[in-house]
Amino acid sequence: MCIMDIMRAIEILQYLQQNHITVFTTNDLSRIIDKSIVYTRKIVGRLPGIMKAERGVFYTEQANIYEISSNIVPFSYVSMLAALRYYDITTQMPIAISVISPKRHRAVKIKGYKIEFTTFKRNLIFGYVRRGNAFIAEPEKALLDSLYYGDYAYLDEALLRGVREGLVNIDKMVGYAQRFNKKALINKLGFFLEFYCGTARDDLLGHRSAGPVYLAKGLTRYDKKWRVHYG
Repeated sequence: MCIMDIMRAIEILQYLQQNHITVFTTNDLSRIIDKSIVYTRKIVGRLPGIMKAERGVFYTEQANIYEISSNIVPFSYVSMLAALRYYDITTQMPIAISVISPKRHRAVKIKGYKIEFTTFKRNLIFGYVRRGNAFIAEPEKALLDSLYYGDYAYLDEALLRGVREGLVNIDKMVGYAQRFNKKALINKLGFFLEFYCGTARDDLLGHRSAGPVYLAKGLTRYDKKWRVHYG
C-alpha cells in the first residue's frame, strides 16, 4: 500500500471504531468513504484487522459471533439454543449458532463457530432485539422458534428456568405463539407449559390442532389434553 492508501486505511478504521461498526458490507463501506464499489472492493481486503465473513460481508477484530452471525443475511437474527445461552436461560452450550433467516443460506464457519441458517417465512420474522450490532431473539421467541422447528433437547430446562427466574414472560410467549398462526405450535406450547412448569393455559385449548402432534416419531406416551405424543 502506498502512503496515501495507508492514511486512508487509518481513517477508515478510526471511523469504524468511533461509530461502533463491527460488521459491514461492501456497499456500507462504499457509502462511508464516498467511493465507487469497484474502488471499495480493492481496498477492503487490504485493511488491517478486517476479516471477510463471506462475499461482500466483513467484520472487525472487535466483532463477536452474535454480531457476525446475524448480519450475514439481512433481516435475520440469532435464535434457539444460541439465544437462550446468550440470556443465560440454559447451561447448555450450542455446538452451532442458529440463525433464523427469510432466505436460504449455506452454513458457514467463522471464529471456530459453525453458523447454521434456518429459513422462516417473512411473517414469522419478528420478536428479536438489537444488542450492540447483533440481532437476537427475545427469550420468548427463542423458545417458540425451538418448539416450531422441533429442537426440543434443551427446552424443558430452559423453559422451567426462564419462567422460575422471571426471564420469560408467559403472556408474551402466548401472544407470540398466536402470531405464528400454527395450531400444532399451540399444542406443543400448552403441553410444555403445563408438563414442565405446572402452568395450565386452558385459554389455549380452543386454538389446538384437532389431530395429534408428535414431538418425534415412535413416541408412545400421549397427553390427551394437549393431544401431544411425547417421551
